[in-house]
Formats: sequence, C-alpha cells, structure tokens
Amino acid sequence: MIPRYWFAPLALFVLQSAPVGVVPDSSGRYRIAFGAEAGSYEERMVNCAGDVLDRQKVPFRTIGGEAEVWLSSSVRLTGHAGQMSASPDGGGRIARPYQGFFGGVMVAAEGENVGGGVGVATVPGRQVAPLGYLRLGRADNTHFRLGIGGPVLPGAPPDLVRIGIGQGLGRVRKVGWELYAGAADFPVDGSAGVFGGQVTVPVGSVLDLGLTAAYRGPAGGNIGLMARVQLGGPRR
Repeated sequence: MIPRYWFAPLALFVLQSAPVGVVPDSSGRYRIAFGAEAGSYEERMVNCAGDVLDRQKVPFRTIGGEAEVWLSSSVRLTGHAGQMSASPDGGGRIARPYQGFFGGVMVAAEGENVGGGVGVATVPGRQVAPLGYLRLGRADNTHFRLGIGGPVLPGAPPDLVRIGIGQGLGRVRKVGWELYAGAADFPVDGSAGVFGGQVTVPVGSVLDLGLTAAYRGPAGGNIGLMARVQLGGPRR
C-alpha cells in the first residue's frame, strides 16, 4: 500500500510558504538535491495460459541524491546515486527482491528548443546500464521528454525508459511538471509498466520542493518527496 499520509505534510508546507513565481538562473549554477520514496510492487507466477499461480507483495524504499553542474550556458553535467531496499512479504519467494545501489553520470547539451545527453549508470544488482535524455521543445514551455535509465527525480527508483511531456523544467525556476509512461527492471516476473508524474515548486530564493508518484504494474506503486538547493552564480 502506498503511504498516502505523505501528501498531508507536503500540502501543509506548500500552503504555508510563499512560492516564487519565476526566479531566473544563470550559467555556472550548481544544484544539489536529495529525496526518498516508499512503495511496493508485486511479483507473480503464471502458467502458460496466463493464470496466476502465486503472487508476492514486495514493499520497498529508496533514498538518493543528485548533483548538477552547468559547465556553460548550454552544457550541464549531472551525477546521481541512491540505494533501494526491499522487504518481501512472508511465504514462498517467487523472485529475488530488486534492491541495491544505483547511480550514474551524464553530460547533456541544452539548446533552446532541443536538448540531449548521454551517460552510463548502474542499477540494483550492479548491472551497467545506459543513461540518456532527449528534449524536443522549450524546457520552460510544454515539451516532449525521453529518459533512458536513472530516476525521474532524486531519491526515486531507477527506470529503464520514460516517455512523456513536461513543462517548466528548464533553468528558469518556476512550477514544473512531467507526466510519463515507461518501463522498469522490476517486477522481475510480471508486467514492468510504469505510469507516473512529478511536480516541482520553487519555495524561497534557493529551495525547490518536488513530489513524485507512480503506478507500477501489476498492483504496485510509489510516492516520494525531493528537496533541491540552488548554489553559486549571480542572480538576476
């Protein structure tokens, strides 16, 4: 079961704080973020006819961080790292729990209407995986996004791929959001489809807060919070 009580403290904090409408960044800016999530997924054993013979719920937790450095006005370097732990319910084990360290590094070129990046990552189980990103459209307006590997926000579990749309996710700090569909490495013996979203809100002069939520088929999902601090560089 996804811990819905996480919504209450976030909503109270946002309502009591005065969000910043638009805060422009400048080249040379650093961003440091930390986040955590909780959720569950379900492993299933099926026969050739598709009948479910057995199922097992696997609660999990993730925690992680991300550091981003803008090397110039159009080039950024990003690194992320995290840890995922799982605690399967009692009974027969269908598959080993998906857990362990994950992290990666990516360099991206950000143009006005197109952006893209490549990198390398590791996922729980110490498997090496590709890391990539593509944006079509202005980052601060509605645009198409493709993500390969890595978490949607710091502290979230890593995914294989995400395809969706977003808005307000550029260097100008304002309310941003993303909706996506994708696939993940877990559950191992079942559907690994992911449908989720994220929203970030600037609070004060240097702090951004983020909320993520996702459905993970079959019968799973996760929800989490993120805090990101902007450091360095002159303000306009």
